Amino acid sequence: YRGELVKRMKAEGSEDQVLIDTIIDLTKLKKPVAGWNAIGRPKPADRQWRFISFDPQEKDKMHPREKKRFRDVTLPAGMEEWYMPDFDDSKWKSGKAPIGKGLFKQGNATFKNNSEWGDGEFILMRTTFELDALDYDSYRISVLASQGFHIYLNGHRIHTYVWWKDMPHYRLIMLGSGEIRHLKKGTNVLAIYSNIEYPQGAALGQVDLYLEGLKNKDLE
Repeated sequence: YRGELVKRMKAEGSEDQVLIDTIIDLTKLKKPVAGWNAIGRPKPADRQWRFISFDPQEKDKMHPREKKRFRDVTLPAGMEEWYMPDFDDSKWKSGKAPIGKGLFKQGNATFKNNSEWGDGEFILMRTTFELDALDYDSYRISVLASQGFHIYLNGHRIHTYVWWKDMPHYRLIMLGSGEIRHLKKGTNVLAIYSNIEYPQGAALGQVDLYLEGLKNKDLE
């Protein structure tokens, strides 16, 4: 489908690379499984995360009834550069993802919490993975989150989402060259900042995150 469409566009005199790239990206998202692989070692399910939850200061608090809760709040002292590769997270909790609180569920859609979020409204999470080669043609984020988030790769923010998702599923977010340039061979640090919500007054939140890669030959 992709190859025929590109050939037709070229035959008709249309060489708009932006349009071609957009069509290719849409094709990748339309077939979200075929050819895509989680990148790095260990596998996402085996990675250890370091994490800490905390409550916002009084000036940053929001009424529990508010649905759109993601916001930037003042971080605890000493955590201003929590997402940087050399930050010392050795005193944080550790565990496997998804990290959550309550049951994030809609219909039959749900994912088991493998680590307990803690008592705070906000969470800071960090993990590392080893990468032997940068040999994929495309990269994307696969993220599970009930509210918004900031995502960091090796100390650089690569994506922000400010709303919420009531359906528990791993959202697929394509990454461009501006984000991928921060990926490197060797040890990479992936970090995420997010928060919980309070449906019917009960605290609810869940987060998991990893990167995937695709080789064009596998897509075709």
